[in-house]
Amino acid sequence: RIVVFASMLAISAGMLVIRSMTIVLLGLIDRRWAFAYVGADLGLYLIIKVLRDDFWYWPQLGGNAEIFSSIIGRVGTKVVV
Repeated sequence: RIVVFASMLAISAGMLVIRSMTIVLLGLIDRRWAFAYVGADLGLYLIIKVLRDDFWYWPQLGGNAEIFSSIIGRVGTKVVV
């Protein structure tokens, strides 16, 4: 169990390092490439959430507030994590 935990932790950390280095290298080439990469990543994430009916965030506020809170919650979670 410890070996599986350690390997999953190492793989997750490696993926974060790869993603961070990709953004840094694209930013060094041209900032537009870095913004395009992050935008495409967020866009695909939101599209997948909508297609899987998993877009709505947990607070049920109703109307435009629910849409706004879902977008802010999903994008904020994706950017931080």
